[in-house]
Amino acid sequence: KPHKFDFNKNRYNRLSKMYDFVFISLNLKEIEDIDTFYKKLYPISKNAGTVIFIVDKDYDLRAFEDRLIEENYVAVNPIVDTFENYQILSAQKMHGWGN
Repeated sequence: KPHKFDFNKNRYNRLSKMYDFVFISLNLKEIEDIDTFYKKLYPISKNAGTVIFIVDKDYDLRAFEDRLIEENYVAVNPIVDTFENYQILSAQKMHGWGN
């Protein structure tokens, strides 16, 4: 069931739930404090949980992959030939690591 993030809350998860899959479909360039976004995003997925980012076609995936690796995500891979106007990038939360 989709839920929107409340960017003003201290945490993104609802009722301390952790998720196997988190789907992000928003313009990351419009997030004012992207460092805080990544810091709050990491704890809502379970260890080895998958985060799926759906971004615009013109988004620099290589730089995005590097950023996700810096944020302790592994298995960062594009999912190709899915949408005409969007790109998909999947990443797994590194098992056993904090942020």
